[in-house]
Amino acid sequence: MKWKRLVVAFLLAAGCAVEKTPQEEAPPIAASPPDTVRGPLRRGIHLPSVEVLSVDGERRNVRTLVGGKDTIVFFLSTSCDVCTEMLANWTAEEIPEHLNLFAVVDETVEYGRAFSDREKLPFPVYMDTNHIFLSRWSVNEFPTVAGLRGDGLIVYARRGVAPELFTPARAETLLARGKDFYGKADR
Repeated sequence: MKWKRLVVAFLLAAGCAVEKTPQEEAPPIAASPPDTVRGPLRRGIHLPSVEVLSVDGERRNVRTLVGGKDTIVFFLSTSCDVCTEMLANWTAEEIPEHLNLFAVVDETVEYGRAFSDREKLPFPVYMDTNHIFLSRWSVNEFPTVAGLRGDGLIVYARRGVAPELFTPARAETLLARGKDFYGKADR
C-alpha cells in the first residue's frame, strides 16, 4: 500500500494525471491536533496556530491570515538573495484574486518593515519574532513555501525553492494538484 502512494506522489510531481481508486483515497489528516504536531512543515497537516507580528507591530494568528482562501505562505530571510529573486516573480497583477499570499520572516519588526519597503511586495509580511517556525517546525531553509487549502491544511510544502520554478502560475498548479489529492476542505 505504501508503494502505491509513492508511485502516485511521483506521478503527481511529474505532472501526470492520476485517477484515484477507492483503495487510494487521500491519506487521513494528521491524527494529532495541529498544535501538538511537531517536525518539518509538511503536506497533510494544518498550519499551526502561531502568533506573528505585522510590520506595524500588530499581533496576528497565522490561521486567521488564511481566512478561508487558498493561500501561499513564503517563509523568508531578509538576507536571502534567492528569496529576493523568487519574490521578483510575484507582482500584484499576476496574483489571482482568489489566492491569499503572505510572507513570514524570522526577524525583528524593524528588519521586516525595511525588507517589505525595499522589495515593494504585493502582499503582507509578518515577523516570527519568537522563532516558532524555526524551532518547532524546522523551517530552516530559505525560501520555504507552503500552499494551503482554505481550512489551513498544507497541500504543498517545499524547502529551498528554486526561484525560477516558483511563479504564480506554478503555485496555482501545485495547489490544484494538492487539493485534488487531499479532497475538499472539511468545514
